[in-house]
Amino acid sequence: MFCSDMKRPSSTSSSRDPLSGRAAGSNRRLRLASSFKAVFLAALTLITLVPWQATPAVGSDLRLVFGNDFTASNRVEDDLYTGALALEIDRGAYRFSFGENVFTDRDNDLRFDETYLSVERELPSLGVWRSQVQVGVVHVGEGLLGQSAQNALHGLIGSEEVDLPYVESSRFHPTLRLRFHRPLPILRQLSFTTYGELYSAIDFKHHVSSGVHLRWPALSFATLEFGAGARYTATDFAPLDPHVGGLAATWEVGVIVFENIFLNWKYNEFGTEAQHFTLGYDLNWKNKKVARSVS
Repeated sequence: MFCSDMKRPSSTSSSRDPLSGRAAGSNRRLRLASSFKAVFLAALTLITLVPWQATPAVGSDLRLVFGNDFTASNRVEDDLYTGALALEIDRGAYRFSFGENVFTDRDNDLRFDETYLSVERELPSLGVWRSQVQVGVVHVGEGLLGQSAQNALHGLIGSEEVDLPYVESSRFHPTLRLRFHRPLPILRQLSFTTYGELYSAIDFKHHVSSGVHLRWPALSFATLEFGAGARYTATDFAPLDPHVGGLAATWEVGVIVFENIFLNWKYNEFGTEAQHFTLGYDLNWKNKKVARSVS
């Protein structure tokens, strides 16, 4: 595990130079980007050297995903996991993912970003079961987009700006994710799948989830998706601890339009028992896997 103790300068200091503050922020982002590059290359080397013959991954060549908590039915409005942005690229048997989740806690006057980088590879099939393994790293602290991107979006939709201090610690956590799923032959015109997932970010957070997923090509240009299941979430991170933990239900409703635009409405995607919308666009669409979370 990699650990650093970068601290955010106090915004209340009267002697603070705005130009030097912006320069310091830029330097932090450059160091963060360099650290991600080094760890990602090491993870890619490790997973590439594993001596198995994997089935090539299927899916889009390029996917851009945006998530937000655009709903007034959450127990807290525009707070906790409030936004997400992810980019996924499929190259042969590999899937590369880069993204950032934005977390705010207005009651406790803090915020942090989860900036992650990972590589995934398909494992050999076990009968009707298919599985994927993913390794990577997540940085928890001040991210690459974070508050500036959140306030830019708030400016577009007319919401108030957010000004919360970042948590003082800034840490890297290795991650491991295992997914597995199998089709259930029920009706010929429906794609019905059962799935499970194990995820761990060492010294940060962990979850186990399972459920069923249904895909129905209702129209020539639109496919409907439905999912339901359960998720157990735990954390070792004190700022997150009051908001996650234990077993809770999950569900999702979505639609894929023209085979490359998708919209999902999900519950408990991040373990906080909140609702989120996800909007995405796929280039060079192929046969999709079980719906993915950006968490």
